[in-house]
Amino acid sequence: MNYLIFGGAFDPPHLGHVQMAATAHKYFPILKILVLPSPVSPTPGKFEMAPFAHRLAMAQQAFLEPIKSGWLEVSSLEEELPSPNYTITTLIALGATPKNRLSLLLGDDQLASFHLWKDPKKILEVADLIVFQRLNESPSPLLLGDLLELKAQKRHDGVFEIGEAKVTLIHDRVCNASSREIRACLRQGEEPSWLPGEVLAYIKEFQLYGSSLLPQMQ
Repeated sequence: MNYLIFGGAFDPPHLGHVQMAATAHKYFPILKILVLPSPVSPTPGKFEMAPFAHRLAMAQQAFLEPIKSGWLEVSSLEEELPSPNYTITTLIALGATPKNRLSLLLGDDQLASFHLWKDPKKILEVADLIVFQRLNESPSPLLLGDLLELKAQKRHDGVFEIGEAKVTLIHDRVCNASSREIRACLRQGEEPSWLPGEVLAYIKEFQLYGSSLLPQMQ
């Protein structure tokens, strides 16, 4: 299976995540998008995430339509892998090799810090990158090549090569939602506008994020 891996905390999943997946599917319809909520925070100690089971369930609700359509799957794989888990571990668990390349869906903020990830060169040996440009001044993929001391070149508009990896930039605009701001709104008892209705209903039902919102009466 040719997977496009979409990882993250999804704490909670929001419309920006949904729109990123839909746009990626538009450009890469032959890739099945695999949504992988992370079991632990990428920045331990910075904030306490909602329990994994809740984030997994919310992701299944947020991506319900693409799941039904068959081009997206939400997986608990990363919780099942030994801890601490890294992207390279996930890729290997999914069978990624230089001859069986997978793809990673990233935001440009993640591209900017990619050289700090665990074994970034090994990742690029087995995976290509599909990057959403959301920042006003997005970093050039050529900079990543310099940081990793890998040969990097621009093939044509929006497409680069770094080592053996192909890096494709997506310029389509998506909802500029923020999970951090959503959590802050919920703690204040406000209903954020960036949440799919099913996710908001789930948060109300289980009173997540210190929310004082009550489930709507039927």
